[in-house]
Amino acid sequence: MANVKYDGDTKRKVHAALEAALDRMGLLRRKPTYWEADCLSKALTAISLGKYGLAQSKINCSLLPPLDGWRPPANASDASLVELRAGLAALGGRSGPTF
Repeated sequence: MANVKYDGDTKRKVHAALEAALDRMGLLRRKPTYWEADCLSKALTAISLGKYGLAQSKINCSLLPPLDGWRPPANASDASLVELRAGLAALGGRSGPTF
């Protein structure tokens, strides 16, 4: 498989989309569901690997309801909002809410 190169604008947009998803939960004053936490954790992993297309896909999935019949697997992430924000900060994104 070819190694895709992403420009700085694409990277910033993906980071901003992840930040917006985290801000949304902060504004709603709730912790992520297992579905959201799993999707966003996978988005963070994808960003760390430079797979911004996959990361955007996982962020988009986090905004949708879980797939019919989806049950959290034993290894599904249950990361908290604080943990997800820390992961984003470690990747060079902002560390706190933007609202």
